[in-house]
Amino acid sequence: MTDNDSPKEIGLRIKELREAAGWSQEYLAQMVNTNQQTVQRIESGATAHSRATPKILQILRNAEIRRDHVGDDLSKLYVEMYEQNSIQKTQRKSKNKLANNLDIKNEFPLLISHEIEPGLIVIKDRPKAILSRQSFVYGSEAMYALYMPASDMAPEFEPGDTLIVDPLAPPIPNVSCVFREGSPGSGTAVVRRLILSEKEYWRLQSWSPSREIELPKASWPLCHRIIGKLSRN
Repeated sequence: MTDNDSPKEIGLRIKELREAAGWSQEYLAQMVNTNQQTVQRIESGATAHSRATPKILQILRNAEIRRDHVGDDLSKLYVEMYEQNSIQKTQRKSKNKLANNLDIKNEFPLLISHEIEPGLIVIKDRPKAILSRQSFVYGSEAMYALYMPASDMAPEFEPGDTLIVDPLAPPIPNVSCVFREGSPGSGTAVVRRLILSEKEYWRLQSWSPSREIELPKASWPLCHRIIGKLSRN
């Protein structure tokens, strides 16, 4: 894709990337904080200049990189879970004011999290607060933060530290990630150092105590890379 491409050529490429990711126009619109009609006009070439186009290209490029690392099935499963959570949120009686006011270009949500047993946490996909991107501008527009409630990853992550997480960043060995269970609406997760991504398992490491474990990808398909932290002190 070049600067000389016509709006129709750009729109066609966007449509191809979106469909390769298994995304609907509605889902892509949510990712870039616009509406489905705007995405439709861009894909058809009817809109020559839209502020949403650079955001769309960035999101689709990140998604393409992620598919190269984790495969189409996991990428599509994440989208299905995201859309299912979105449906559940819209069905709630009261809307979350923080989420409605989120400016994804300059801000990202701090999600509610708590420990339910040693090393096992639950993440609720609704904001407890809104944080400024500041030095985390390199993260995708899907990035989020959560408080670390568990102590099994100390001293790397202490209880009370704020973890900065990018679900679209490709998993990298020897980098810690948030691994989330695949059941829609579950929210169950663990924070571990990724040692190796095998065909059917994640091989992971905790620090306190030092221990290696394996998680089946069939049950824990989502690996969200931790890209930074804010220390509690």
